[in-house]
Amino acid sequence: MTDTNFVYKSTNITYTWLNDVNTIVYKAASVAALRAMAYTPPWVMTRGYYAAGDGGGAIFWYDSTDTTSVDNGGSIIVSTNGARWKMLRTSELPNVKQFGAKGDGVTVDYAAIVAAYAAFSDLWWPNGTYNLGANTWTTPAAGSAIGESRRGVKLTRTGSAAIVKLGNDNFDFRMENLYFTGAGNTGIAVAGTGGSFPYYAIRLHLKYCDFAYELAYGINADLIYADISECTFGYYGTGAVPGTMVGIRSVTTGGLDTNLNNLRDLKFNNCATAIYAEGGFEWQLTCVDVSTSGIAIDIRDIRQLCIDTCWFEGNTGTDCVIKLDGGSVAPNVVVENSHFTSNAADEIFKWSSSLGVVLEVKKNFIALNANKYVLYDNATTSRVLPADGSIAFWGNNVSGGNAANKLLTSTDFRGGVVSPRLVAVINTASPGSILSSSDPALTITYTSTGNVVLSTPSFDWGTAANNVAVFAFGRTATIGKATTVSVNSVRLEFFNDAGVATDTIAHVLIYGK
Repeated sequence: MTDTNFVYKSTNITYTWLNDVNTIVYKAASVAALRAMAYTPPWVMTRGYYAAGDGGGAIFWYDSTDTTSVDNGGSIIVSTNGARWKMLRTSELPNVKQFGAKGDGVTVDYAAIVAAYAAFSDLWWPNGTYNLGANTWTTPAAGSAIGESRRGVKLTRTGSAAIVKLGNDNFDFRMENLYFTGAGNTGIAVAGTGGSFPYYAIRLHLKYCDFAYELAYGINADLIYADISECTFGYYGTGAVPGTMVGIRSVTTGGLDTNLNNLRDLKFNNCATAIYAEGGFEWQLTCVDVSTSGIAIDIRDIRQLCIDTCWFEGNTGTDCVIKLDGGSVAPNVVVENSHFTSNAADEIFKWSSSLGVVLEVKKNFIALNANKYVLYDNATTSRVLPADGSIAFWGNNVSGGNAANKLLTSTDFRGGVVSPRLVAVINTASPGSILSSSDPALTITYTSTGNVVLSTPSFDWGTAANNVAVFAFGRTATIGKATTVSVNSVRLEFFNDAGVATDTIAHVLIYGK
C-alpha cells in the first residue's frame, strides 16, 4: 500500500492504493475535513477524529443511494455537499474515539460515548481517562465495553452518583479492562426505572476491572447469574484511603432474588465491607482475597454460600470476618481450603442459631490473634460448637486464640447435615475394640456376639433420638442395624445372610441434627 498525491481544484489530495489494485482510498486529516470535502471519491480514510493520530480515524465509504440519514458524529458523516459517508465495519471493534471521545480527563466525553452506543452495542475503548462530567452513562441492554489495557481506561465523573448504570432489561453485558474512579461515586449500578427488569444486573460479565478505593460502592446492583473474575475492589485509588467503600452490594429488589453469582480471582482491600449480599440463593466465591478491610463477607437471607480457596488477612473489623446472623432465612454455608490470619475481629464466623444456620468449616488454616475465637453464636453468646450438630468443623489447622477456645485440633469432626458427627471403625469381637475414631472420647462395650454399644462421645450426636442417623457396614456381616439410639449412645447389631448374629469389623457413620 503506497501513498500518492494529486491536485484537485487547487487542493492537494493524498490517496492510497489498497493492495496495489485499482481501488483508491483518499485520506482526510479529520472528520471535520471529511465533512468539508466537496468531492465524492468511493472511499475516504480519516487520519483521526480531531487531528491525525488521535486514535479516532476510520475508513468511510460514500453511499450514493442515501440522501436522508442524519449525521451521528461517528458511523454516519454528512458532508457539506450532502454526501453520506458510512463507517466501514472491519474485523476490529469500532472505538469511542471514532465518535469524538477524547479520553484526556478534561473534556466531557459523555455525549460522544452515548452517540457511539446508539450506533453500536460493542465498542473498544482506547487507553485514556473518560470524564462523564456530572452524567451517568447508561449502557444498552446488551453489548460490551472492552478497554485497551488493564487500568489504562479510566471512567470517572463529578458528584456522587453512579458512573455506569446497566440499561433496562440488560442481559449479558460485558466489561473488561475498565478502571472506575471518582470520590463518592458508584462504579456500576442499574437503571432502576422502566422496562421489565429495571432493578437487576442479569448475567453481568466483568473481567480485569478495577474499582478505586475512593468510591462509595464498587458495584451496587441486584446481581443475578453474575460472572465476575480477576477484578480488584479498593486495591488502587487516588489520595487518602477513606476506608468506607463497599466492594460489592447485591440486595434483592423488586421481587427477584440475587441468585447464582460466581465470584472468582477477586481482590478486596480498604473496604468497610467487601461483599454484602441480601436475599437469594447460591453464591460461589473461589480464590477471593479480602485483606485490610472491615467485614469480609456479610450475608442476610442468602440460602447457599460456598467459599473455596480464599484468603482473609489483616482485616480490621472488630465484629467478625464472615457474618451470617442477619435476616430471617437459615443459610447453608460451606467454607473450605481457605486461609485466615491476622484478623482483628473477636471471632472468624458469627452466626445466629435462632436462624437455623448450617455451617461446615473444613480444611482451612486459621491463625487467631490473642484472645480471639473461631465461632460466635449471636443468639446464645456461645463460642463453642453447638450440641445440635448444626456446625461441622473438621480437618482445620487452628492456632493461637483464646485459651478457652475449643476448636484447636484437626481431630474435631462434628455436626451438620453435610458431615458425619462420628466416623469410626470397630471390631465387635469380644471384648470389642475401636480401631479408629474421629472422636477420641468414644468407648465401646461388648454385649454379645455381633452386639456392641458405642457411648460417651465428647459431644452429643443430636438433640433427640430421632435426630440421629446411624450407618454401619460390616465386612463379614451382611446386615448391620442400630437398635437403640440416643443423643450419646447407640447399640449396633450385625447378622449374616441367615440372620444369625456374627462378629465383624464394621465402619460406623453417625449424623446429628
